[in-house]
Amino acid sequence: MATRDDKTQQAREEIEASLKDDPLARDILAVLRKHKAAERAHATAVAVRREGARQVAGADVVDAEAAEHLTLAEVARIRAAYKVAEAATPRVILEEDAKGRPANHIAADLGLSASYVSRFLREHKAAEQPKK
Repeated sequence: MATRDDKTQQAREEIEASLKDDPLARDILAVLRKHKAAERAHATAVAVRREGARQVAGADVVDAEAAEHLTLAEVARIRAAYKVAEAATPRVILEEDAKGRPANHIAADLGLSASYVSRFLREHKAAEQPKK
């Protein structure tokens, strides 16, 4: 008995075969394949980032829905990691800025608002300026 995925694949192959002589249809199918590949790559990147966050936190889960399942030890580790990350944030922002990284990219990677990072950099640079 054919599964739903088998039937979907068979229908897809039939449609592609019927359109193989149409150059526009071939181009559209190629774009759709590229889009699907990009979606898969994005999903993989998100999964890798989530796993990295799980490992850093030392918890089995980091989803807000699963927060109710965290143990005392896991919460303590996450809170301690947060304090370390919070203390390191200004240094990391300055290092990334020195590398020429845009403030909005730094903000996105750190989970901060772009306005916060921009303001921090502006105030830091103003504090470094010699007073007249």
